[in-house]
Amino acid sequence: SSDLVLSSPSLEWGCSVAKMLQLRFGRGGLCRLTAAAALVLCFPQLSRALYADEVGQYDWFLQQIGKPNALAFSGETPDRIFAASGSGVVSSISLKAGKLQWRRIAAPDSSVRLLRSAGKVLISATDGGLVQAWKGSQGDLSWQREYSDQVVDIVVGSSSALVVRETEVEARSLAGKHEWSASAKDAGAKAVFWAAAASEKGDSVCVLAASADGSGAVSQKLEVSTGKVLSKDPLPEELAKGLASGAFMVVDAHIVVLQGEKVSAYPFCTTGDAETVELGKVKASGSGSWRLQPWQRTRGVFAATNGATTAIFSLGPKGLKQLRTMDGVAVVGPVFSVHDDETGQPVALAMAKEEGTQIQLMDPASGNVQPAVHVGGFTAADHGESKLLLVHELSSGEHRTVISAADHSLAGIQSSKVDWVREEGLAAIQKADFYSRHTQV
Repeated sequence: SSDLVLSSPSLEWGCSVAKMLQLRFGRGGLCRLTAAAALVLCFPQLSRALYADEVGQYDWFLQQIGKPNALAFSGETPDRIFAASGSGVVSSISLKAGKLQWRRIAAPDSSVRLLRSAGKVLISATDGGLVQAWKGSQGDLSWQREYSDQVVDIVVGSSSALVVRETEVEARSLAGKHEWSASAKDAGAKAVFWAAAASEKGDSVCVLAASADGSGAVSQKLEVSTGKVLSKDPLPEELAKGLASGAFMVVDAHIVVLQGEKVSAYPFCTTGDAETVELGKVKASGSGSWRLQPWQRTRGVFAATNGATTAIFSLGPKGLKQLRTMDGVAVVGPVFSVHDDETGQPVALAMAKEEGTQIQLMDPASGNVQPAVHVGGFTAADHGESKLLLVHELSSGEHRTVISAADHSLAGIQSSKVDWVREEGLAAIQKADFYSRHTQV
């Protein structure tokens, strides 16, 4: 072919071109550009493709996944990580080389919001209500189910997955067999489900139900094996404002709410009282508004940032506690280890700086950190602030890190060396500008 085909929904690029063009990125649709061009990629660096007399000799083909929304890891396949994207893609990526092992377009017109690993099975959910189960080894689709309402969360166990929707909790085996359902109406005539969390033992799940404005919140505990309601307990009325504002997330068995200059933790699948930390008392620089950083299933640890300072918090036997502060925007991610003691695992902290990325491991009980690893070659100047983080500890004691950034890029790091970078901003092209071959760029 003498055409350049750029397909944003399928995220595939085919190229045999000879003129020069400059690309700008967005989420656009299918774009077909005519002959003879050399390609200039401006997000964030420039590169050239082919002249007319080189067509057929050095053509290349590039597959992308799009903006990473979620990362997952499974001990069954420790050589890879799984990623879900805003372009509706679920994929498997080599930890060592960053190459796509498989890529599936779950829903071209939707964003994949949730990605959960359960042994050899991956379960994903889109913002359009499509739930799918994939075989982690080859990416084969095992089963799928489309719902008319929003999927709030997916709680996975050793043999089942609970799909928590606004109107219902549905239990399915990992093979897709329906086991039981529980309606939100059981918690109240106007109730919808807002959040869910597994109990410490894993034999029950708690769902938070409230009306559409967040009022009348209750915690309803369900038996995982049968769906039987084990208990129903009212939650504090002040939780309603946090739910209605949308500034909340689940951290283990708590609902964490950010309201103005306060971070509050409300237990809804464990015992204890609600606790609050005044952010105004945190030693912070900058005057920006505080926001919660996405919780990446780091046991008992979460973060909030105002754009200049990041505060790290823990939820444990001693309640809600501020562990430490860091200058800049930091993210907290899980560390997957060859060791079985999950409760003793550190968590990872990462921060992109102008000169590179800083990565540290932190003890979640004390807040003590190991010496920082400074990684050159993946900088805030080139990629923006860090977004998602995942670390795999090898049997040798070395660490492989995968981190995503504001420009949608993904990077693989071993120790202090950048092994690979995937520029996923290239997956969505909004505009192409043509230039003469002799134009200075």
